[in-house]
Amino acid sequence: MDYHKIWVVTATPKKQNEFFSSTMLGKCLSLYKSQDYYQVKVAVENKESLSRVYNHFIEATRNDPAILLFVHDDVFINDYLWGQQLLNAVNQFDLVGVVGNTQRQKGQPSWCHVPGANNITQRDDINNLSGVIGYGNSGTPELIDFWGYPMQPVKLLDGCFLAAKSHIFHQHNIRFDERFQFHFYDVDLCRQFEAKSLSMGTWPISIVHKSKGNYSEEYQQAYRQYLAKWND
Repeated sequence: MDYHKIWVVTATPKKQNEFFSSTMLGKCLSLYKSQDYYQVKVAVENKESLSRVYNHFIEATRNDPAILLFVHDDVFINDYLWGQQLLNAVNQFDLVGVVGNTQRQKGQPSWCHVPGANNITQRDDINNLSGVIGYGNSGTPELIDFWGYPMQPVKLLDGCFLAAKSHIFHQHNIRFDERFQFHFYDVDLCRQFEAKSLSMGTWPISIVHKSKGNYSEEYQQAYRQYLAKWND
């Protein structure tokens, strides 16, 4: 298949007329309006889980192939050549992100954390991590985390920015598991790709993410569901 079209898939609680003016993703995409290689597929005033939204747009590509970029609405893409970078990335790996982990441990609670003593999670060894990401409230990062050199094969990816060619999902019968609404949908997806012997990797695409994540009760519940599903 000849892929030259990108679907930027996201969900936001904002109204349609607020997305481009009040979200980080909308603001950055408005800078690229003159480009015709991407289409924005946004679920506005969204109350559904990310997994359900993402699966809806996967189904929509069954007869309309595209590169699918699943990205949070609090991400600012500040790489001027992100479209070309994304095309290069999905030609190299079946699933792509900006940061990830080259290994996966049993019971791992996130892409960058591992189980520690006394049920306390800890950041994994830097030698196992890959990629670069910025954090902040605008297109200018307040902090840049260098997790390790990008363009490495990985086992886990951060879900704030994930991309793949649409036919991968259809040919291998892969979908986001809708039991994971806002947490562990990314870790679970990576497990599905690993189970199908599909490649995953990080790519040097510059983004700024507003959120660094949280470990709420909702997260803990999703973690228990994840452990049960994969017998971890």
